[in-house]
Amino acid sequence: MTAKTPHFEIPYPTTDDQIRLIPDQLKALATKVDTTMYGASVIHTTDLASIDTTDLQIGQQAYLTTSVLDEMAKAGTYYWYGRQWVRAAWDAMIFNLIANDSWELQTWQWQTNGQPYMYIRAVAKKNISVTDTNRTWNIATYAEDAYKPPAYCRFNAFTPSTHAADFGFTLSPDGLSIEAVRTGFTFNQYEILFAQMTWPCPSVGRMRYMTAK
Repeated sequence: MTAKTPHFEIPYPTTDDQIRLIPDQLKALATKVDTTMYGASVIHTTDLASIDTTDLQIGQQAYLTTSVLDEMAKAGTYYWYGRQWVRAAWDAMIFNLIANDSWELQTWQWQTNGQPYMYIRAVAKKNISVTDTNRTWNIATYAEDAYKPPAYCRFNAFTPSTHAADFGFTLSPDGLSIEAVRTGFTFNQYEILFAQMTWPCPSVGRMRYMTAK
């Protein structure tokens, strides 16, 4: 079978093919259709690790289902990106917030193609006196190791108050914290810090080391 369809190159017999070759030709046709459809259709699975990725094309879609209550947050649509399965845009649990006496925390957490994003709003529960011994507040831990950054990342905090340059949100391998960049002032009750963040993590890439020339 030398003739092929123009898009997926699926072979088909022509008038020049010999009758004795029909079994082999039909097998080649069926194999090509099966392979093409496998790459074009959604793979339904309960375990992404069980999928044979040898012949998968980048962009292959899989839908993960589970009956395990603790795994429900991981269910949904995934895409194959050549090295691993990543989630489509979805409402993600990236951080587990830590209850504390100083800040009321509100977050909107999501990811797109494995890239984490978060909007965070921290409201002071009381007047916070920023001193040398009180300038860092641990407010969240990672829900999954895949969200940990390869190094420390710091994001400017925004606030309507006069302390716009005094705070930042810092990501470390241990979690998320609010940090004051100077001391000797008071952040008043009900004042607000907020930020929108995204950062490099193992779910979207890996650290590469290069020598500048």
